[in-house]
Amino acid sequence: MGTYNRFPSGASVEQVKKDAKSLSKSEGIPLHSALNTAAAKHGIAKPWAKVLEQLALIGDSDQFIVFNLQSAGRVVEFGLSAERPIGVIVGETGSGKSVLASLLCESHLALGVSALHFVSPYGITNDLAGRLLHKATARHGDRACLTKVERNANPLLQVTETCRATPLEIPVVSGDLIVVDECRQAIKIPLNEWAASTLPLGVGVLLVVQSAREIASLPRDRISFLLTAESARRFSLEAHPRPTLAIEVEDLAKRVAPAPATSLTTPSSDHAVLSALSQMNINGFQGANEPGAGWTNASLNCVLVLLPSLIEKIGESEHPSARTVTAELERMSLLMDTYKGMTTVTGSFSCKIGIKVYRDVVLVDKARLAALLPGKLESWGSTNLKIRISVPTRG
Repeated sequence: MGTYNRFPSGASVEQVKKDAKSLSKSEGIPLHSALNTAAAKHGIAKPWAKVLEQLALIGDSDQFIVFNLQSAGRVVEFGLSAERPIGVIVGETGSGKSVLASLLCESHLALGVSALHFVSPYGITNDLAGRLLHKATARHGDRACLTKVERNANPLLQVTETCRATPLEIPVVSGDLIVVDECRQAIKIPLNEWAASTLPLGVGVLLVVQSAREIASLPRDRISFLLTAESARRFSLEAHPRPTLAIEVEDLAKRVAPAPATSLTTPSSDHAVLSALSQMNINGFQGANEPGAGWTNASLNCVLVLLPSLIEKIGESEHPSARTVTAELERMSLLMDTYKGMTTVTGSFSCKIGIKVYRDVVLVDKARLAALLPGKLESWGSTNLKIRISVPTRG
């Protein structure tokens, strides 16, 4: 395959190669490492060989949205094209169709090409599908928009009016992916009418339905692939023009699933976390010399919170587990697990505040916190102590 599509940034393969050569020379790193770095900067975070495969696939098949899944030891690639911009997942309740939809959302966001607009009549749940989706959107929040469509709302006629995120709004543009979960409940007009008003936007559409009867009104030649449940957690993939393949959802989910749900994952868990954070003594003191629960200043994009203090506060709501707390912060898109190239697997960092070192400090995202607790950051102000976030805390 000698002809390649352009990178999401608009750069050609030759331009990215030139950037990589310059980077290799200036930084003194191997060319293959520089190629990977340059590709990531231009929108595709993959090894160089995989980058070329992806660009060639898009160029040859005219697919503007590509899904890449690893199942049963092999890579399965399929996508949506301008001629066939619709994909469908069919399965009854409990078949794993929402989990599979979340995995496809993660695959789409990981490629870094365009935005995701996820529409659901139920909002984002606390089951495996919801946790997978939360984890994906926490990593790619600037390109992920989640929308709850009320059951009694007006018909979903204009996607651009319903794909809203709070506090972030992402406009729908050509090349984006729109995923509609349980579309029979989310879309109140005939599906062919909805598609007729949506597809001219130049978007790809993934519909999640319980029965193939729900998509009977759609033109078959506009559907690129069907993922149909054969049994619980097992789907058959019929993708134009590929042969039918089996997809094991359980196998896929194990690779990316976050920690299992705990007793904290309840309808009142958001309130427990926000209540604890709102009571935190940030930038203050306990007594004459003992510091409060955390620190922040104007130059940081996060609030440093002592994990034991947060556990103690949430413990008042009978949620004392550190792992549970960090998992819940992640679910709420509050936890920052990466800081200046350092990534923590435990959820916390070792930090030096003034002259004292603290081992278990969680970084709470300021922008997200400001949206959930308006005015709280202003009331905390800025600490005069010098803050140094040193290394991720090891388990």
